[in-house]
Amino acid sequence: MLTAVISVLIGSIAGCLATLQVERVRARRNEAEMAEGRQRAEKRAFRLVERELDIAAQQIADAAAAGHYLGGDWQSLTLEWGEQRPVLAGSLGTGDWFRILAAYNALEDLQGLLERRLGSRGDPETIGQVVSSALVDAHNGRVREDDQLRLRWQAIRSAEWILRSYSGDAEGVDSALRSDELIARRLWGSSRGEQASVEPSRA
Repeated sequence: MLTAVISVLIGSIAGCLATLQVERVRARRNEAEMAEGRQRAEKRAFRLVERELDIAAQQIADAAAAGHYLGGDWQSLTLEWGEQRPVLAGSLGTGDWFRILAAYNALEDLQGLLERRLGSRGDPETIGQVVSSALVDAHNGRVREDDQLRLRWQAIRSAEWILRSYSGDAEGVDSALRSDELIARRLWGSSRGEQASVEPSRA
């Protein structure tokens, strides 16, 4: 009888150990799948926000080259940031987070500036109002020295390079710096100031 009890105990212990092993394997598989899902979500967030910043940098470059704010939906340039921000907050290092936050602060400040300068004034009702509105828009749409487009562009480009490094798409530092320096020189010249052709600031 003792032998039968021992056999039952051994069988029960073996069954428990086998069950525990199966549960461990299942838990490890679930953890691996969750980690893979997080990595996919992070990479997607990095790429979406980097693409949004790239569009913003291009619109700023176009405005600097033309000396005038061209068409383009400036107000939509922070939508991905709003959606992907929680993912980035849990994925980026502290220093990188604040650099990207600074780039978006620079962009949102420019959005506010353009909204105040070019914001809707209602639909013109007469030919005179149409002409007057067009003249005001043409004047207000000029790039000004205190718009600080070069500094905003540089902050955005730096954030882009950070996000590319996180998503595994980064170029070498020398190549990235050389590329940005060539673009900046073409847009603003070799000096640190804004392009010489922009409208001077008026009080």
